[in-house]
Amino acid sequence: MKNYRHVALLMVLSAALPVFSADRKRTIAISVEDIGTKVTLVGRLGEPLGKLMEVKGTWGYPDARVKDYSLRFRVSHVNGKRLPKPVEFNVAQVKAATRSGKNAIPQFKDHKTLEGVSWTLRAYETGRFRGVPEELDTAASASPYWWKTFTSELVGVVQK
Repeated sequence: MKNYRHVALLMVLSAALPVFSADRKRTIAISVEDIGTKVTLVGRLGEPLGKLMEVKGTWGYPDARVKDYSLRFRVSHVNGKRLPKPVEFNVAQVKAATRSGKNAIPQFKDHKTLEGVSWTLRAYETGRFRGVPEELDTAASASPYWWKTFTSELVGVVQK
C-alpha cells in the first residue's frame, strides 16, 4: 500500500514539474484543463475565483506622484472581515452594476464623483489573461501597472 502512495505522489509531482522561464524564475506548468477541477485559483481577496462574496471598499486616487493616476477601488473587508491590508483594484479592473442593472461606474470624465465614496458589493473575483507575447508587445513599457499577464477583476452589484 505504501508503494502505491509513493507512485501517486510521484505522478502528482511530475504533473506539476517546475518550468524555468527566460528570466529564470521558477514557475509551475498547469494545464488549463485542470483549472476548476484539479486546481483552484485563489484571487487577491483570498477567496477562490468565481466565489460570491460581500466586498466593502472605498474609491480614491493614489498619491499624485505615481505614473498611473487613475481611480482605484480599495477593498477593506471581505464577508464582514477586515483584510490585513487593503487590496487595490484599478477602475479598469472593476465591473459594477446598480441593482437595476445599469453601469455603476460613471464615464471617465465623471470618475472624480466617486472619490471618497464607499461601496458594499455582492461580487466575485474573476481572472483574465491580458498579456501579449513579449515578441509582439511593442509597447511593453507603456503597459499600465495593473495589466499583468494574468490579472484579476472584481465583478458585482452595488448594494449600498
